[in-house]
Formats: sequence, structure tokens, C-alpha cells
Amino acid sequence: MLKRFSVRGFRTFEKEVTLDLSRTRDYKFNEQDVRNGIVNNGLVIGRNASGKSNLARAISDVSDVFYRMRWGSDVAEDELFLNADGDSDFASFKYVFQFGEREVTYQYDRMQDGAFCHETLLLGDDLVFDFDNAVPRLNGGDLSLVGAQDVNWEYNDAYLCLLSYIINTIPADRLGVLGELSRFVGSILVYDLNRSRMDNFESSVRRIVQQGKTEEFESFLRRFGVDEHLVESAGADGRRSIYSKHAQRLIPFADACSSGTRMLLRLFSRYVLSPQKSLCFFDEFDAYCHFEMAEELMRFFGESTDCQTICSTHNTSLVKNDVMRPDCVFLLSDDKTLASLSDRTSRELRQGHNIEKLYRNGEFN
Repeated sequence: MLKRFSVRGFRTFEKEVTLDLSRTRDYKFNEQDVRNGIVNNGLVIGRNASGKSNLARAISDVSDVFYRMRWGSDVAEDELFLNADGDSDFASFKYVFQFGEREVTYQYDRMQDGAFCHETLLLGDDLVFDFDNAVPRLNGGDLSLVGAQDVNWEYNDAYLCLLSYIINTIPADRLGVLGELSRFVGSILVYDLNRSRMDNFESSVRRIVQQGKTEEFESFLRRFGVDEHLVESAGADGRRSIYSKHAQRLIPFADACSSGTRMLLRLFSRYVLSPQKSLCFFDEFDAYCHFEMAEELMRFFGESTDCQTICSTHNTSLVKNDVMRPDCVFLLSDDKTLASLSDRTSRELRQGHNIEKLYRNGEFN
């Protein structure tokens, strides 16, 4: 699980911002939102342009670093990557993961063109490596902690992170905790469920049909108040698709459903049917949701035992205690400070408190 994350110098975050998912309390309600003392289902709230989407991009940066970056001269420079007000020529990212009893800390600095400046890896309090990518030079550590003591050091690519190089070099049976780290990082996903391109919806429908999940999808919709009778049928092109069954004829589901139902379609296809997911960040997940649907979605995410979820929203009604709990709701304020509601007040928050009213009255500012 992701235990703690910090970023500095990236997009809107000039100074360091930390999302600490380990500062949980002993609330006796909505206990499913915390697993092993770490937030399993979190909610980030904040005003427009406070940085919620950029936080999602920052958290997923490590996944890009490991799996989706183009190396060397092919790296596409992101003009928005660095904060425009700071004087640093790199952005810093720090991830603390918890795998059972083992804590893994990975920190790196990266420039606008994608080149690495510096990397550090720790297992618990033990330094595995401190690496200056620009030189390149190993400044200290003990690579034998991860079985990498005999790694070939004919290595000088500033666009390839050392940790990824090590994981792809040592034998799979020696990866140990690095294997867990690699699998977790490779399954961090950021979703914008509100994109409206029709081809995305049609591909989602095809995926449901191919996996034989139409009946399950119908039950999924009913949970969120969408009462549709779904059937599969072949279209004019011979492809099987999902249709809404009505008294007189069948209606193509993807063409006729509302914006909120299309969001549920994407969620079911990309999240429920995804075999590999470790941490999912749903950015503005409830933009097209009735408040009851949004609340039920938060309960749904809290039930997941195989995936951490973080959602961002403007909807202040979701902060109430019958939906979430104060240590799992994080306020990203205009000054770019980020902390849970329970950490933003000296008041002892109880289940009977009206958290939304307290929020609107400035209790957590």
C-alpha cells in the first residue's frame, strides 16, 4: 500500500506537499476505509484550481518512470512539469510503501525533459543506494540488501532510473520486496471517468461482452439506482453489443445512456473488470453524479480489499460521517497545504458531528 507521498517543484506545487495516509485515528465507524492502519479509501476535497488533478498526476509519476517513459532523446519535454514560480530546475517525488511488515522508501528528482538528477532507495531505515544520476555516481548504500551487489555498472543513461534498471537486471527469483514494489507501481492508475468520446464507451461495452459480464454489469448499475434491463444482441455489423430492452424495441446502451450512466460504464469496464490494480485515483469522479450515487460510490470503493482508492471532488456532502470518516478526508487548501480533516482541527471529532457544516463554517481552514 502507499503509506505516504510527497512532491515538490511539480506543476502547482512549489513547496513540498505531503499526503500522509498513515495518520489514522481509532474511529469506530466506516472502519472499512482503513486497512492495517493505512487509509484504504481516501477523499481529497478542494476548490477549483487547488491542485487536485495535479496531485493525481504526481502520484502516478512513478508509474510513468517505471513503465511508460521513452528514453534518451525521445523523451517529450512537458512544459508544465516544473512549477513556474520556483527556481528549482527539477521536481522531487518521495513514495513510502508498506508491504506487510516491510517499509520501502523511494525518492527521486527529475528534470523537465525527463532526465533524473538523483535517486534514493531505503528498506526500512537501511539505505540500499544513494545515486547521483547526472554523474553517474553511487554515493553510498548496500545493494546486497536487494540482491543487486553484482549488477553490471556499465550504465550511464540519465533518462533511465536506476531502480528500474536493477529490477530488470537481477533474476526474478531474487526480486523479493522489489518484485512487490514493481507490481504495485505498475498497477497505479489515474482515471478520468467523465471523458465523453464515444469510442471509449463502445470499447468498454465490447470488453463487458467479451468477458460475459453483461448480467453482472446490470446488477452493478442497479446498485447505483440505474434501473435498466440489459441484453446482448448482434448489430448490423454482426458484432454483439449491449442493448437496453424496452417494450417495443432494443436501444443501443452506449448511445442512449446518460452522462452519469456512462461514467458507471467506464468504471465497471476499467476498474471492476481490471485484473491488476493496486492504487486507483479517480479524479472528479462524481462530476455527473447525483449525490446519492456519489455516496454509494464511496461506500463501494471502501469495500475493495485488493486496491487502494483515492477520489477527488468538489462535493462537500461526501465529508459527512455516514459516508466517510475525518481521517480519510484530505483538504487541499489554496495555499497548497494538504492534511486530513482530523489533523486540521483541535476539536475531537465524533460520529455525531455534522462534518459538512463544520467544513463550511471554516473549522478546517
